[in-house]
Formats: sequence, structure tokens, C-alpha cells
Amino acid sequence: MREASAAVKAASSSRSTTRCSLAAEPWVLGCLKTEAYLRRYAERAGFAPEVRGTTTDYFFARSLVAAGVGISLIPSIALAPEIPGLRAVPVKPPGPIRHIGVAAISRSGRPHVTTFIQALREQALQQQSR
Repeated sequence: MREASAAVKAASSSRSTTRCSLAAEPWVLGCLKTEAYLRRYAERAGFAPEVRGTTTDYFFARSLVAAGVGISLIPSIALAPEIPGLRAVPVKPPGPIRHIGVAAISRSGRPHVTTFIQALREQALQQQSR
């Protein structure tokens, strides 16, 4: 699922960004669990991120970005509500990708499980077509 955006200050005139242009920017980590994710992405792009702040909350990370501390990879689902001074800029391909899996004991007799899996597939297809 392609879902990450680089959150940058509104003063930026860029409509999208590449992996290479992110190398010189200071970073804010929006979730401790995603640090390894960001570092793998940066390594593939050929840089080591200079991390200036970490938090366990994407919404607080967005506030740090708006305050000028750095930029951050933020999932699109965590970009609302808007914060003044913040602009989300999509990362041009090849961008980071998150793989989401589902494990269930059985789908038989559990229509909600089947419905949930179908909804995930539909969302993944919508994201791929963007």
C-alpha cells in the first residue's frame, strides 16, 4: 500500500519530492515503530537521516514539522485535520511502501472477517491507482 507523504512546511514551493531531495533535510520521527521503516527507506535512497526529534504520535510529529524542526514521513490517514503552516507533499516513486497482512483462524461463520479483508483489498487497489 503506497500511503506515505513527506510532511513539509507550507513555505515550500515543491508539489512533490524525490528521495534524493530528502537527504539534506532534518527529520522528525512520527512513531518509534516506524524508525526502522524510515531508516530502510533512507538507506535505499543512499542517505542516513539526521533525526532531530522523535515522538510516538503522528499528530505531535506534524506539530513539530509545522514548527520547523524537520520533515517527517506521515501516513496519509494521519494528515487530517489540517495544521496551519504544514503542507503534505507526496514522495515521487519509488516511494516507501507499507505491507499490511491479515491473520484469521477461519473465515467460515465469520462474515465480518471476510468483509474486513475485502475492504482492505479495495483500499489497497485504490491506493495503487493513485
